[in-house]
Amino acid sequence: MRNRIFFKLLAAFALVIATATATLDFSIHRTWEASLRQEIERNLRQKTVMFANRVNTDRTHNLQDVVSQEGQAGGARATVIDPQGKVLADSEAPPSTTEDHARTPEFAAALRGEIGSDVRQSRTVGVPLLYVAAPVEGGAVRLAYPLSDVQAALGRARHTLLLGSLLALAVALLISGAVAAFTARRLERIRGSWGAHFRKLGRRNWATCGFTRQNCAHSRRKVCRAEEQPGATGNAAQQHAGCSDHGGRR
Repeated sequence: MRNRIFFKLLAAFALVIATATATLDFSIHRTWEASLRQEIERNLRQKTVMFANRVNTDRTHNLQDVVSQEGQAGGARATVIDPQGKVLADSEAPPSTTEDHARTPEFAAALRGEIGSDVRQSRTVGVPLLYVAAPVEGGAVRLAYPLSDVQAALGRARHTLLLGSLLALAVALLISGAVAAFTARRLERIRGSWGAHFRKLGRRNWATCGFTRQNCAHSRRKVCRAEEQPGATGNAAQQHAGCSDHGGRR
């Protein structure tokens, strides 16, 4: 009986702990991923604005040198286009080999005078990239940051989070096992105590019932003797009625 109670309590504790751990792991991972992406996009926006300011103000370096330096400093691919979408300079490819960029979402927004951004798969390198573009005099500039680094960081974070969750689950199961064992012992003692109480109460009731039967039999004998004596009819009737009451209650 105790083992059955213990395993039921342990299974309930384990189910609750496992569900809470899985939910927490999923929530933390999604929240951390969204926070990391927002931080990367915010930093890339700042770098793109600084890139645009330098293109507008730097007159001592040619455009290709500025693009190469900004791309290296930002850890991203840097590109400058004219209002028609033609590439004027690129940090990773010759301008003559690149296609028209005017229709991309981030450059389309930059050519309208806004800061644009987009995430999509790169057709040249085959990895997802975060693109941020800003307007400049005579065109727009753009930085493209590979999100493969983000995926690697998320993988490491997920591995660390999984190990921490498994460790927490193991500790919680040990604690829940101890609590379940303690609770099972308490319930078993309570069950034994109540069982002994009811058994004792049952024996007492049976003893009382036997005593009542003996009294009724003795009263009948007294009634019979009293009927044989004159003048004792009233008392005998009362005793007989009392005995009948006892017999009825039985």
